[in-house]
Amino acid sequence: MNKTLNIESFFETFCLNENLKQINGCSIIPSKENLLFNIAGITNAELEPFLSREKETNDTFFSIQQCIRTEDIEEIGDDTHLTSFKMLGIFSFLEISPSRIINLIWKFIVQCVPKNSLIIKINEKDDLAFDIWKTLLPEEKIVKLDKQQNEWFISEKQGVRGFGSEIFFVSEGKEDLELVNIVVMNKNKLENGEIIDFPLTIDVGMGLERIQQIHEQADNIYTSLYQQKLLSSFDIKQQRIIADHLTTCEIMFQNGIRPGAKKREFIFKKLIRIVVKTVNLLESKKNFLLLTEITNLDIQNIIIAEITLMKKSLRLGIKYLKKNKNTVNDKVMLDTFGFSLEEINHAIINDRLITQW
Repeated sequence: MNKTLNIESFFETFCLNENLKQINGCSIIPSKENLLFNIAGITNAELEPFLSREKETNDTFFSIQQCIRTEDIEEIGDDTHLTSFKMLGIFSFLEISPSRIINLIWKFIVQCVPKNSLIIKINEKDDLAFDIWKTLLPEEKIVKLDKQQNEWFISEKQGVRGFGSEIFFVSEGKEDLELVNIVVMNKNKLENGEIIDFPLTIDVGMGLERIQQIHEQADNIYTSLYQQKLLSSFDIKQQRIIADHLTTCEIMFQNGIRPGAKKREFIFKKLIRIVVKTVNLLESKKNFLLLTEITNLDIQNIIIAEITLMKKSLRLGIKYLKKNKNTVNDKVMLDTFGFSLEEINHAIINDRLITQW
């Protein structure tokens, strides 16, 4: 295994050498209204005519898609989760056996990470996938899961779905790390909840940053990806939250999103507020110097503006709590002012809100 690969460049070269057709990654803002952000390559509008079968194609496609996933925000700070990341994708719309795609992915992944540290997780009823995988690695490395654990869909409420073959990296003392999911989609859930057959579609998603981390033998995804953005004046979890959230905000800004009260705009605001709270920017002038290390002046100005709004909300929350201390609860304070009872009481006790910048 080559130890000096740039995985993104290697993936592109690999796919072109295998005669796959490249499509450009699209904006993080999806074409479908029921999605907040593009969360995978298959949501690229360029693939929609083939996915819906409005057009036919004999090509197998690949892309490198910038994605944002909001369901993992609370996990940020651990060794493996990111809010924004790149997805390496391969897509087939041919009514053929998954064997070709599975073999293709295996050929790619074993050139990037140690083969002996990989296991496969499939659905317990997926005999076809099992028969393919057992030709590539020992059967004891193929783990069978029930339906709830490895059914994949773009949207739970409706749309195409299917079972996946997941490739995990296994390391002693750590949780299994998912690197690849090969989804064979053959069902479609209609708006009324009915599930019908769907023409065979194969959607492969691979986490670029995770593969790069394992390839580099880095301890965690942040050491590999964000080494230059980690600020030594804060603890490890704080450093990771700052690096992840500010990077995600920069990507949102580049895609025309600004902080606000609804949908994507609210996620932008939420990420900024988490950073502000994480490093105590409302109280600490020393920590406010963090802003001087943010090279993106647009993001720096957004943080300053958000701090001003947060201070105003906090002061209003303090006044409200003092008048209604016997009737308020955490949900009311969070929904109305953006601060929990604990945070507001902390501000009252310490009385250290910065009044000037």
